[in-house]
Amino acid sequence: MSRFSCIFLVSVIFATGCAKTETDMLSRSTTADCVTCESEALLSGQFVESEWPHKEWWQDFDDSNLNRLIQIALETSPSLKTAEERLKRATETAKAQRGYLFPEIDLTGGTNWQHFGKNSFFRSLGPDVVPPVLNQIDLDLNFIYEFDFWGKNRALYQAALDEALSIKAERDQSILILTTSITYAYFQHQRAAKKLELLKKIGQNHEKLVNLTQGRYDHALDFAVQENSSQQADLEASKSIIQTEEELLLIEQRIKAMIGVGQDGELAISPPSISNHNHKTPLPSHLSLDLLARRPDLEAQLWLVEKSAEEIHVAKTAFYPDINLMAFVGLESLHFNNFFSRQSIMSSLNPAFHLPIFTAGRLRAQLRERSAAFNEAIQVYNNLVLQAAQEVAMQLTQITKIQQQVDLQNKIVETTAYNTQIAQARFTHALDPLSIFLNRQNEQFLEEITLAELTYARRLASVLLIRALGGGFFYE
Repeated sequence: MSRFSCIFLVSVIFATGCAKTETDMLSRSTTADCVTCESEALLSGQFVESEWPHKEWWQDFDDSNLNRLIQIALETSPSLKTAEERLKRATETAKAQRGYLFPEIDLTGGTNWQHFGKNSFFRSLGPDVVPPVLNQIDLDLNFIYEFDFWGKNRALYQAALDEALSIKAERDQSILILTTSITYAYFQHQRAAKKLELLKKIGQNHEKLVNLTQGRYDHALDFAVQENSSQQADLEASKSIIQTEEELLLIEQRIKAMIGVGQDGELAISPPSISNHNHKTPLPSHLSLDLLARRPDLEAQLWLVEKSAEEIHVAKTAFYPDINLMAFVGLESLHFNNFFSRQSIMSSLNPAFHLPIFTAGRLRAQLRERSAAFNEAIQVYNNLVLQAAQEVAMQLTQITKIQQQVDLQNKIVETTAYNTQIAQARFTHALDPLSIFLNRQNEQFLEEITLAELTYARRLASVLLIRALGGGFFYE
Protein backbone atom coordinates (compact mmCIF):
# COMPACT_ATOMS: atom_id res chain seq x y z
CA MET A 1 0.00 0.00 0.00
CA SER A 2 1.36 3.42 -0.98
CA ARG A 3 2.03 6.19 1.51
CA PHE A 4 -0.81 8.28 0.07
CA SER A 5 -3.28 5.40 0.53
CA CYS A 6 -2.21 4.91 4.15
CA ILE A 7 -2.61 8.60 4.92
CA PHE A 8 -6.03 8.65 3.24
CA LEU A 9 -7.24 5.58 5.17
CA VAL A 10 -6.04 6.97 8.51
CA SER A 11 -7.70 10.34 7.80
CA VAL A 12 -11.05 8.66 7.06
CA ILE A 13 -10.90 6.62 10.25
CA PHE A 14 -9.97 9.74 12.22
CA ALA A 15 -12.84 11.71 10.65
CA THR A 16 -15.29 8.91 11.41
CA GLY A 17 -14.38 9.11 15.05
CA CYS A 18 -14.83 12.88 15.06
CA ALA A 19 -18.31 12.63 13.51
CA LYS A 20 -19.94 10.54 16.23
CA THR A 21 -22.98 12.02 17.94
CA GLU A 22 -25.13 10.92 20.82
CA THR A 23 -28.04 9.79 18.64
CA ASP A 24 -29.62 7.89 21.54
CA MET A 25 -30.07 11.26 23.30
CA LEU A 26 -32.21 12.71 20.51
CA SER A 27 -35.74 13.48 21.60
CA ARG A 28 -38.71 11.34 20.66
CA SER A 29 -42.09 12.54 19.52
CA THR A 30 -45.32 12.20 21.44
CA THR A 31 -48.80 11.12 20.32
CA ALA A 32 -52.25 12.67 20.38
CA ASP A 33 -54.40 11.01 23.05
CA CYS A 34 -58.10 11.82 22.55
CA VAL A 35 -59.67 8.45 23.33
CA THR A 36 -61.44 9.58 26.52
CA CYS A 37 -62.76 12.85 25.11
CA GLU A 38 -63.92 11.04 21.97
CA SER A 39 -65.83 8.44 23.99
CA GLU A 40 -67.40 11.06 26.26
CA ALA A 41 -68.45 13.13 23.25
CA LEU A 42 -70.18 10.18 21.59
CA LEU A 43 -71.92 9.26 24.86
CA SER A 44 -73.27 12.81 25.22
CA GLY A 45 -75.62 12.24 22.31
CA GLN A 46 -74.55 15.48 20.57
CA PHE A 47 -72.27 13.72 18.06
CA VAL A 48 -72.67 10.99 15.51
CA GLU A 49 -69.81 8.73 14.43
CA SER A 50 -68.91 9.63 10.87
CA GLU A 51 -66.11 10.01 8.35
CA TRP A 52 -63.45 12.71 8.52
CA PRO A 53 -64.34 16.07 6.97
CA HIS A 54 -63.85 16.27 3.22
CA LYS A 55 -61.86 19.03 1.53
CA GLU A 56 -64.95 21.10 0.69
CA TRP A 57 -66.46 20.67 4.16
CA TRP A 58 -68.15 24.09 4.10
CA GLN A 59 -70.70 22.75 1.59
CA ASP A 60 -72.17 20.63 4.40
CA PHE A 61 -73.68 23.83 5.85
CA ASP A 62 -75.83 24.05 2.69
CA ASP A 63 -75.41 27.80 2.37
CA SER A 64 -74.96 29.14 -1.17
CA ASN A 65 -73.71 32.52 0.09
CA LEU A 66 -70.98 30.87 2.16
CA ASN A 67 -69.98 28.65 -0.77
CA ARG A 68 -69.73 31.70 -3.03
CA LEU A 69 -67.57 33.67 -0.59
CA ILE A 70 -65.13 30.79 -0.09
CA GLN A 71 -64.91 30.16 -3.83
CA ILE A 72 -64.01 33.82 -4.39
CA ALA A 73 -61.39 33.63 -1.63
CA LEU A 74 -59.79 30.49 -3.08
CA GLU A 75 -59.47 32.22 -6.45
CA THR A 76 -58.40 35.74 -5.44
CA SER A 77 -56.90 35.66 -1.93
CA PRO A 78 -53.41 37.27 -1.92
CA SER A 79 -52.38 35.13 1.06
CA LEU A 80 -53.04 31.92 -0.88
CA LYS A 81 -51.24 33.25 -3.94
CA THR A 82 -48.29 34.10 -1.71
CA ALA A 83 -48.29 30.55 -0.33
CA GLU A 84 -48.38 29.15 -3.88
CA GLU A 85 -45.38 31.25 -4.92
CA ARG A 86 -43.44 30.14 -1.82
CA LEU A 87 -44.14 26.54 -2.80
CA LYS A 88 -42.96 27.14 -6.37
CA ARG A 89 -39.77 28.78 -5.09
CA ALA A 90 -39.05 25.90 -2.70
CA THR A 91 -39.70 23.35 -5.46
CA GLU A 92 -37.27 25.04 -7.82
CA THR A 93 -34.70 25.31 -5.03
CA ALA A 94 -34.92 21.54 -4.55
CA LYS A 95 -34.51 21.00 -8.29
CA ALA A 96 -31.44 23.23 -8.28
CA GLN A 97 -29.95 21.27 -5.36
CA ARG A 98 -30.56 18.03 -7.25
CA GLY A 99 -28.17 19.28 -9.95
CA TYR A 100 -25.21 18.80 -7.58
CA LEU A 101 -25.74 15.04 -7.75
CA PHE A 102 -24.56 14.99 -11.36
CA PRO A 103 -21.42 16.14 -13.18
CA GLU A 104 -21.29 19.67 -14.54
CA ILE A 105 -20.27 19.94 -18.17
CA ASP A 106 -19.91 23.21 -19.98
CA LEU A 107 -18.40 24.53 -23.16
CA THR A 108 -16.41 27.75 -23.19
CA GLY A 109 -14.73 29.53 -26.04
CA GLY A 110 -13.16 32.83 -26.87
CA THR A 111 -10.47 34.73 -28.64
CA ASN A 112 -7.82 37.02 -27.23
CA TRP A 113 -6.42 39.50 -29.74
CA GLN A 114 -3.37 41.43 -28.53
CA HIS A 115 -1.01 43.94 -30.13
CA PHE A 116 2.42 44.30 -28.51
CA GLY A 117 4.29 47.56 -28.80
CA LYS A 118 7.83 47.46 -30.17
CA ASN A 119 9.18 48.55 -26.81
CA SER A 120 6.93 46.22 -24.75
CA PHE A 121 8.41 43.65 -22.41
CA PHE A 122 7.86 40.57 -24.61
CA ARG A 123 9.07 42.12 -27.86
CA SER A 124 12.06 43.66 -26.12
CA LEU A 125 13.15 40.20 -24.97
CA GLY A 126 12.65 38.54 -28.34
CA PRO A 127 11.87 40.97 -31.14
CA ASP A 128 12.43 38.25 -33.76
CA VAL A 129 10.41 35.63 -31.87
CA VAL A 130 7.35 37.51 -30.59
CA PRO A 131 5.19 38.92 -33.40
CA PRO A 132 3.57 42.33 -32.93
CA VAL A 133 0.07 40.82 -33.09
CA LEU A 134 -1.18 37.66 -31.37
CA ASN A 135 -4.71 36.20 -31.66
CA GLN A 136 -5.17 33.28 -29.27
CA ILE A 137 -8.28 31.15 -29.97
CA ASP A 138 -9.64 28.78 -27.28
CA LEU A 139 -12.47 26.21 -27.23
CA ASP A 140 -12.74 24.09 -24.05
CA LEU A 141 -15.10 21.35 -22.88
CA ASN A 142 -14.99 21.37 -19.06
CA PHE A 143 -15.99 18.57 -16.70
CA ILE A 144 -16.47 19.10 -12.94
CA TYR A 145 -17.72 16.44 -10.54
CA GLU A 146 -17.78 16.13 -6.76
CA PHE A 147 -17.79 12.50 -5.66
CA ASP A 148 -20.57 12.11 -3.09
CA PHE A 149 -19.07 9.17 -1.21
CA TRP A 150 -20.47 10.33 2.14
CA GLY A 151 -23.94 11.35 0.92
CA LYS A 152 -23.61 15.09 1.55
CA ASN A 153 -25.23 16.21 -1.70
CA ARG A 154 -27.93 13.57 -1.42
CA ALA A 155 -28.71 14.79 2.09
CA LEU A 156 -28.79 18.42 0.94
CA TYR A 157 -31.18 17.47 -1.86
CA GLN A 158 -33.42 15.52 0.54
CA ALA A 159 -33.39 18.44 2.98
CA ALA A 160 -34.51 20.77 0.19
CA LEU A 161 -37.27 18.30 -0.73
CA ASP A 162 -38.36 18.11 2.92
CA GLU A 163 -38.54 21.89 3.09
CA ALA A 164 -40.64 22.00 -0.09
CA LEU A 165 -43.01 19.39 1.35
CA SER A 166 -43.21 21.40 4.57
CA ILE A 167 -44.12 24.53 2.61
CA LYS A 168 -46.73 22.51 0.70
CA ALA A 169 -48.31 21.53 4.01
CA GLU A 170 -48.11 25.17 5.13
CA ARG A 171 -49.98 26.08 1.93
CA ASP A 172 -52.68 23.59 2.93
CA GLN A 173 -52.71 25.10 6.41
CA SER A 174 -53.22 28.53 4.84
CA ILE A 175 -56.22 27.19 2.93
CA LEU A 176 -57.62 25.67 6.13
CA ILE A 177 -57.13 28.88 8.12
CA LEU A 178 -58.66 31.00 5.35
CA THR A 179 -61.74 28.84 4.79
CA THR A 180 -62.46 28.36 8.49
CA SER A 181 -61.88 32.06 9.20
CA ILE A 182 -64.32 33.06 6.47
CA THR A 183 -66.88 30.56 7.71
CA TYR A 184 -66.41 31.72 11.30
CA ALA A 185 -66.81 35.38 10.32
CA TYR A 186 -69.81 34.53 8.14
CA PHE A 187 -71.66 32.91 11.03
CA GLN A 188 -70.66 35.79 13.29
CA HIS A 189 -72.30 38.05 10.70
CA GLN A 190 -75.42 35.86 10.69
CA ARG A 191 -75.56 35.98 14.47
CA ALA A 192 -75.18 39.77 14.56
CA ALA A 193 -77.80 40.18 11.81
CA LYS A 194 -80.31 38.06 13.74
CA LYS A 195 -79.56 40.01 16.88
CA LEU A 196 -80.06 43.30 15.03
CA GLU A 197 -83.37 42.09 13.66
CA LEU A 198 -84.67 41.31 17.16
CA LEU A 199 -83.22 44.52 18.64
CA LYS A 200 -85.11 46.59 16.08
CA LYS A 201 -88.34 44.87 17.16
CA ILE A 202 -87.50 45.70 20.76
CA GLY A 203 -86.76 49.30 19.74
CA GLN A 204 -90.15 49.57 18.03
CA ASN A 205 -91.86 48.35 21.19
CA HIS A 206 -89.92 50.84 23.29
CA GLU A 207 -91.07 53.66 21.01
CA LYS A 208 -94.66 52.56 21.61
CA LEU A 209 -94.02 52.44 25.36
CA VAL A 210 -92.55 55.95 25.28
CA ASN A 211 -95.66 57.23 23.52
CA LEU A 212 -97.89 55.46 26.04
CA THR A 213 -96.06 56.79 29.09
CA GLN A 214 -95.90 60.26 27.53
CA GLY A 215 -99.65 60.23 27.05
CA ARG A 216 -100.27 58.95 30.57
CA TYR A 217 -97.93 61.57 31.98
CA ASP A 218 -99.67 64.31 30.00
CA HIS A 219 -103.01 63.19 31.48
CA ALA A 220 -101.52 62.97 35.01
CA LEU A 221 -101.87 59.17 35.08
CA ASP A 222 -98.13 58.51 35.55
CA PHE A 223 -95.31 60.24 37.35
CA ALA A 224 -92.32 61.76 35.57
CA VAL A 225 -90.15 58.89 36.77
CA GLN A 226 -92.16 56.41 34.68
CA GLU A 227 -91.78 58.64 31.62
CA ASN A 228 -88.02 59.01 32.21
CA SER A 229 -87.59 55.27 32.72
CA SER A 230 -89.40 54.54 29.46
CA GLN A 231 -87.26 57.05 27.57
CA GLN A 232 -84.08 55.60 29.12
CA ALA A 233 -85.05 52.10 28.02
CA ASP A 234 -85.70 53.40 24.52
CA LEU A 235 -82.29 55.08 24.42
CA GLU A 236 -80.58 51.89 25.67
CA ALA A 237 -82.31 49.94 22.89
CA SER A 238 -81.14 52.48 20.31
CA LYS A 239 -77.57 52.24 21.63
CA SER A 240 -77.65 48.44 21.36
CA ILE A 241 -78.84 48.73 17.77
CA ILE A 242 -75.98 51.09 16.90
CA GLN A 243 -73.43 48.78 18.57
CA THR A 244 -74.73 45.78 16.66
CA GLU A 245 -74.70 47.70 13.37
CA GLU A 246 -71.08 48.58 14.07
CA GLU A 247 -70.30 44.92 14.71
CA LEU A 248 -71.94 43.95 11.42
CA LEU A 249 -69.94 46.51 9.45
CA LEU A 250 -66.65 45.43 11.04
CA ILE A 251 -67.37 41.79 10.24
CA GLU A 252 -68.24 42.66 6.65
CA GLN A 253 -64.98 44.59 6.28
CA ARG A 254 -63.05 41.62 7.66
CA ILE A 255 -64.76 39.21 5.27
CA LYS A 256 -64.02 41.47 2.29
CA ALA A 257 -60.34 41.58 3.23
CA MET A 258 -60.19 37.78 3.62
CA ILE A 259 -61.82 37.00 0.27
CA GLY A 260 -59.56 39.51 -1.50
CA VAL A 261 -62.07 42.13 -2.68
CA GLY A 262 -62.13 45.88 -2.10
CA GLN A 263 -64.03 47.50 0.71
CA ASP A 264 -66.46 49.01 -1.82
CA GLY A 265 -67.57 45.56 -2.99
CA GLU A 266 -70.91 44.00 -2.15
CA LEU A 267 -71.10 40.79 -0.12
CA ALA A 268 -74.80 40.13 -0.84
CA ILE A 269 -75.37 37.99 2.27
CA SER A 270 -78.96 36.75 2.74
CA PRO A 271 -80.87 37.29 5.97
CA PRO A 272 -80.02 34.81 8.74
CA SER A 273 -82.10 31.76 9.51
CA ILE A 274 -81.81 29.52 12.58
CA SER A 275 -82.44 25.86 11.97
CA ASN A 276 -81.22 22.42 12.93
CA HIS A 277 -81.00 23.16 16.66
CA ASN A 278 -80.69 19.45 17.39
CA HIS A 279 -78.42 18.65 14.47
CA LYS A 280 -75.76 16.21 15.61
CA THR A 281 -72.15 17.05 14.81
CA PRO A 282 -70.25 14.36 12.84
CA LEU A 283 -67.22 13.01 14.69
CA PRO A 284 -64.70 10.75 12.94
CA SER A 285 -63.75 7.43 14.45
CA HIS A 286 -60.16 6.52 15.42
CA LEU A 287 -59.57 10.15 16.34
CA SER A 288 -56.29 9.66 18.19
CA LEU A 289 -54.73 7.43 15.53
CA ASP A 290 -55.58 9.49 12.46
CA LEU A 291 -55.32 13.04 13.81
CA LEU A 292 -51.56 13.25 13.19
CA ALA A 293 -52.06 12.57 9.47
CA ARG A 294 -54.96 15.00 9.14
CA ARG A 295 -53.55 18.32 10.32
CA PRO A 296 -51.45 20.34 7.86
CA ASP A 297 -49.56 22.16 10.64
CA LEU A 298 -48.42 18.84 12.10
CA GLU A 299 -47.42 17.59 8.66
CA ALA A 300 -45.45 20.77 7.98
CA GLN A 301 -43.53 20.48 11.23
CA LEU A 302 -42.90 16.77 10.66
CA TRP A 303 -41.19 17.56 7.37
CA LEU A 304 -39.08 20.17 9.15
CA VAL A 305 -38.01 17.43 11.56
CA GLU A 306 -36.99 15.30 8.57
CA LYS A 307 -35.10 18.26 7.14
CA SER A 308 -33.23 18.73 10.43
CA ALA A 309 -32.26 15.05 10.40
CA GLU A 310 -30.79 15.42 6.91
CA GLU A 311 -28.88 18.52 8.01
CA ILE A 312 -27.29 16.46 10.79
CA HIS A 313 -26.05 14.08 8.10
CA VAL A 314 -24.67 17.04 6.14
CA ALA A 315 -22.85 18.29 9.25
CA LYS A 316 -21.29 14.84 9.73
CA THR A 317 -19.91 14.77 6.19
CA ALA A 318 -17.89 17.92 6.97
CA PHE A 319 -15.51 15.64 8.92
CA TYR A 320 -14.77 13.53 5.83
CA PRO A 321 -12.56 14.47 2.87
CA ASP A 322 -14.06 16.21 -0.15
CA ILE A 323 -12.99 14.55 -3.40
CA ASN A 324 -13.38 16.47 -6.63
CA LEU A 325 -12.47 15.85 -10.21
CA MET A 326 -11.93 18.66 -12.71
CA ALA A 327 -10.96 17.99 -16.29
CA PHE A 328 -11.15 19.64 -19.66
CA VAL A 329 -10.30 18.95 -23.25
CA GLY A 330 -10.15 21.62 -25.89
CA LEU A 331 -8.43 23.38 -28.74
CA GLU A 332 -5.99 26.28 -28.63
CA SER A 333 -4.18 27.98 -31.47
CA LEU A 334 -2.79 31.35 -32.56
CA HIS A 335 -4.09 30.88 -36.08
CA PHE A 336 -7.59 29.95 -37.14
CA ASN A 337 -6.47 27.98 -40.21
CA ASN A 338 -4.90 25.25 -38.03
CA PHE A 339 -7.30 25.60 -35.05
CA PHE A 340 -8.99 22.24 -35.68
CA SER A 341 -5.80 20.27 -36.25
CA ARG A 342 -4.56 17.56 -33.89
CA GLN A 343 -1.66 19.77 -32.84
CA SER A 344 -4.17 22.24 -31.30
CA ILE A 345 -5.65 19.70 -28.87
CA MET A 346 -4.96 20.31 -25.19
CA SER A 347 -6.37 18.62 -22.07
CA SER A 348 -6.10 18.63 -18.31
CA LEU A 349 -7.04 16.28 -15.45
CA ASN A 350 -7.10 17.68 -11.89
CA PRO A 351 -8.26 15.30 -9.14
CA ALA A 352 -8.16 16.84 -5.66
CA PHE A 353 -9.28 16.19 -2.12
CA HIS A 354 -9.64 18.32 1.00
CA LEU A 355 -9.61 16.96 4.56
CA PRO A 356 -10.03 19.20 7.60
CA ILE A 357 -7.40 18.48 10.22
CA PHE A 358 -7.74 21.27 12.76
CA THR A 359 -10.75 23.63 12.85
CA ALA A 360 -10.62 24.70 16.53
CA GLY A 361 -13.87 22.81 17.27
CA ARG A 362 -15.87 24.55 14.53
CA LEU A 363 -17.07 21.36 12.82
CA ARG A 364 -18.06 19.66 16.08
CA ALA A 365 -19.91 22.81 17.15
CA GLN A 366 -21.77 22.85 13.82
CA LEU A 367 -22.77 19.22 14.30
CA ARG A 368 -24.01 19.83 17.83
CA GLU A 369 -25.89 22.91 16.63
CA ARG A 370 -27.67 20.78 13.99
CA SER A 371 -28.47 18.14 16.62
CA ALA A 372 -29.92 20.83 18.89
CA ALA A 373 -31.99 22.15 15.96
CA PHE A 374 -33.28 18.61 15.39
CA ASN A 375 -34.28 18.26 19.03
CA GLU A 376 -35.90 21.69 18.92
CA ALA A 377 -37.93 20.71 15.84
CA ILE A 378 -39.15 17.57 17.61
CA GLN A 379 -40.18 19.54 20.69
CA VAL A 380 -42.08 22.00 18.49
CA TYR A 381 -43.80 18.99 16.90
CA ASN A 382 -44.60 17.56 20.34
CA ASN A 383 -46.09 20.87 21.40
CA LEU A 384 -48.22 21.02 18.23
CA VAL A 385 -49.48 17.48 18.87
CA LEU A 386 -50.51 18.38 22.42
CA GLN A 387 -52.08 21.61 21.17
CA ALA A 388 -54.01 19.70 18.48
CA ALA A 389 -55.39 17.24 21.03
CA GLN A 390 -56.29 20.12 23.36
CA GLU A 391 -58.09 21.99 20.57
CA VAL A 392 -60.15 18.94 19.66
CA ALA A 393 -61.03 18.21 23.28
CA MET A 394 -61.94 21.84 23.94
CA GLN A 395 -64.30 22.05 20.95
CA LEU A 396 -65.94 18.74 21.84
CA THR A 397 -66.59 20.06 25.34
CA GLN A 398 -67.88 23.40 24.07
CA ILE A 399 -70.26 21.82 21.57
CA THR A 400 -71.64 19.47 24.24
CA LYS A 401 -72.17 22.19 26.84
CA ILE A 402 -73.48 24.79 24.39
CA GLN A 403 -76.03 22.33 23.05
CA GLN A 404 -77.23 21.68 26.60
CA GLN A 405 -77.68 25.43 27.02
CA VAL A 406 -79.51 25.60 23.67
CA ASP A 407 -81.96 22.92 24.83
CA LEU A 408 -82.65 24.83 28.05
CA GLN A 409 -82.91 28.15 26.21
CA ASN A 410 -85.46 26.67 23.81
CA LYS A 411 -87.67 25.87 26.79
CA ILE A 412 -87.18 29.39 28.15
CA VAL A 413 -88.18 30.89 24.79
CA GLU A 414 -91.26 28.66 24.69
CA THR A 415 -92.22 29.84 28.19
CA THR A 416 -91.78 33.53 27.39
CA ALA A 417 -93.67 33.09 24.11
CA TYR A 418 -96.54 31.51 26.04
CA ASN A 419 -96.48 34.44 28.49
CA THR A 420 -96.57 36.85 25.55
CA GLN A 421 -99.60 35.07 24.13
CA ILE A 422 -101.38 35.32 27.47
CA ALA A 423 -100.55 39.04 27.77
CA GLN A 424 -101.79 39.62 24.22
CA ALA A 425 -105.04 37.80 24.96
CA ARG A 426 -105.57 39.77 28.15
CA PHE A 427 -104.90 43.03 26.27
CA THR A 428 -107.28 42.02 23.50
CA HIS A 429 -110.03 41.44 26.09
CA ALA A 430 -109.18 44.72 27.88
CA LEU A 431 -107.94 42.95 31.01
CA ASP A 432 -104.40 44.39 30.88
CA PRO A 433 -102.88 47.55 29.39
CA LEU A 434 -100.84 47.51 26.18
CA SER A 435 -97.65 48.22 28.13
CA ILE A 436 -97.75 44.81 29.82
CA PHE A 437 -98.04 43.03 26.46
CA LEU A 438 -95.17 45.08 24.99
CA ASN A 439 -92.92 44.36 27.98
CA ARG A 440 -93.70 40.64 27.78
CA GLN A 441 -92.95 40.66 24.07
CA ASN A 442 -89.62 42.42 24.70
CA GLU A 443 -88.74 39.76 27.25
CA GLN A 444 -89.45 37.16 24.59
CA PHE A 445 -87.26 38.97 22.06
CA LEU A 446 -84.39 39.16 24.59
CA GLU A 447 -84.62 35.42 25.20
CA GLU A 448 -84.68 34.84 21.43
CA ILE A 449 -81.48 36.90 21.15
CA THR A 450 -79.86 34.66 23.76
CA LEU A 451 -81.07 31.59 21.84
CA ALA A 452 -79.62 32.97 18.60
CA GLU A 453 -76.27 33.67 20.26
CA LEU A 454 -76.13 30.16 21.70
CA THR A 455 -77.18 28.55 18.44
CA TYR A 456 -74.53 30.36 16.45
CA ALA A 457 -71.99 29.76 19.24
CA ARG A 458 -72.53 26.04 18.67
CA ARG A 459 -72.08 26.52 14.94
CA LEU A 460 -68.90 28.53 15.52
CA ALA A 461 -67.59 25.76 17.78
CA SER A 462 -68.31 23.28 14.98
CA VAL A 463 -66.20 25.37 12.61
CA LEU A 464 -63.33 25.40 15.11
CA LEU A 465 -63.71 21.63 15.50
CA ILE A 466 -63.35 21.22 11.74
CA ARG A 467 -60.20 23.33 11.89
CA ALA A 468 -58.88 21.24 14.78
CA LEU A 469 -59.55 18.06 12.76
CA GLY A 470 -57.55 19.34 9.78
CA GLY A 471 -60.42 20.36 7.51
CA GLY A 472 -60.34 17.35 5.18
CA PHE A 473 -56.62 17.22 4.45
CA PHE A 474 -54.92 13.82 4.55
CA TYR A 475 -51.26 12.87 4.17
CA GLU A 476 -50.19 9.31 3.55
